[in-house]
Amino acid sequence: MTTPIRYKPTAKLSAIFAMLNMYWGIFSEGVFVLKKGSLTRIASTLALGTSLLGVGLAHAATAHAGKQTTHRAATIARRSSSPQTVYPLTIKDQTGQTVVLKSEPTRIISLTLGNDEALFNMIPIKHLIGVDYTATEATYSHVTQAIVKDHIPVFGSVNGTLNAEAIIKAKPDLVLVADYVNQKVVAQLKNAGIPVYEFNNFNSIANIEQNIQVLGQLVNAQGQATKLIDQMKTNLAWYKAHQPKKKPTVLYDSYNYVSGTNTTANDIILAAGGINAAAKVNGWAQLTAEQVIAMNPDVIVIPDDSGAADTELKTFLANPAFAHLKAVVNHHVYTAPDADLSAVSQFVVWGVRDMRQMILNATK
Repeated sequence: MTTPIRYKPTAKLSAIFAMLNMYWGIFSEGVFVLKKGSLTRIASTLALGTSLLGVGLAHAATAHAGKQTTHRAATIARRSSSPQTVYPLTIKDQTGQTVVLKSEPTRIISLTLGNDEALFNMIPIKHLIGVDYTATEATYSHVTQAIVKDHIPVFGSVNGTLNAEAIIKAKPDLVLVADYVNQKVVAQLKNAGIPVYEFNNFNSIANIEQNIQVLGQLVNAQGQATKLIDQMKTNLAWYKAHQPKKKPTVLYDSYNYVSGTNTTANDIILAAGGINAAAKVNGWAQLTAEQVIAMNPDVIVIPDDSGAADTELKTFLANPAFAHLKAVVNHHVYTAPDADLSAVSQFVVWGVRDMRQMILNATK
């Protein structure tokens, strides 16, 4: 198995990364710890895994590099040798509702960020006629610049409001939603005769892989879906085989809500070689300062979901109740991009990579 590369960019690699930043909005803030009042980078998020350049980035490295024809030919070749979805397709979504697709969808609107990110590497971009607003926010999304480059319409707004009439007017033949999408809007779309598939399983890396597989079946891209999943598994297998010898306890804290078991963040901690300090918590829960003190984790991770990492770290560290926590005393309170740590697409592998780097720094 190939060892993941920790890049020392050559001119060629620098050009590749510049292209990815330009077209994909992948802002490599890196992993940080607060020292002497200022942020100190401990790792660049460009320390990519084994085949990570192929995870969700194939479109950036082909279509946006002026090789659209080659990309289309490769896509056709992959499809010809991959399982094909048979239409009409009748399938139950993750809420148990029946969805019928009369033919392969070619006017797809995705209203979930995980699907937005996966679809860019699964279907001809012209088949994606809309994404949700969150996909345009670099704090959460890896495809911000691709949306601009490909002139993809955006539905929704910063406050989460969706306009059903605007979606219906676009004449989609498939709309992808999650269970957190306004159910009144979902009902309007269904009443208009639009096939709507609703996802509600996002609590583990296995769920993410299953969602990508389902997505591939829906849009007749089963080969591409399998390739994404295989690349994820390759990277995750390497991380499992090269976990740190010491396994610190890690607390993942987002605005005083911690991730317990049955969360993707829990899977990220375990895959990176840590022990979830909140393992006795089921799902997400808000803890008191006393409960955090009782856990006394070795490492605390605060996702940067505001673009102001230093402020978030300083706010946490300013609490005098936390002054004697092992993570605070040993300067092992870290932050990394929320787009990586909260990813519900193939980019969850980047969350594992970031988490692993924090654990390595804390145990060296």
